[in-house]
Amino acid sequence: MPLRLYGDRDFTVAQILRLLAGASMMVSATFLPQYIQLVHGASATASGMLILPAMLGMVVVLIGSGQLISRTGRYRVYPIAGGALLTAGMLTLLALGPGVGVAVASTLTLLGGAGVGLLM
Repeated sequence: MPLRLYGDRDFTVAQILRLLAGASMMVSATFLPQYIQLVHGASATASGMLILPAMLGMVVVLIGSGQLISRTGRYRVYPIAGGALLTAGMLTLLALGPGVGVAVASTLTLLGGAGVGLLM
C-alpha cells in the first residue's frame, strides 16, 4: 500500500478505525469462548457458539448500513455510530462475572458485533 495514501485524513482515520474494530473483534472472539469454558465449564463447541450473536449482528448491520449508504450517499455517520456502539458493547462485557449466565453473556456480544458491522 503506498504510504502517500496516509496523507489523506479520511483514509488515515478509516484505517485507524479498521484497526480498532478488528482488534476488538479478535479480542472478543478469543476471550469470550475462553470465559465460557473456564468459568462455566462448557465444551469448546458450546463456547464457540457464544460469539454467534456477535457475528449475526455484524452481518445484519453491515448489509443494512451498506444499503443505506448506497441509497443516501451519506457515510460519515455510520463509522461514528459504530465506534460508539462498539465502545458500549465492549464496556458491557465488563459485566461478565462468575454469576452471569451463558445466554446473557452471549446476548452481550450482540452490541459489539453491531458496532463492528457499522465500522466495516
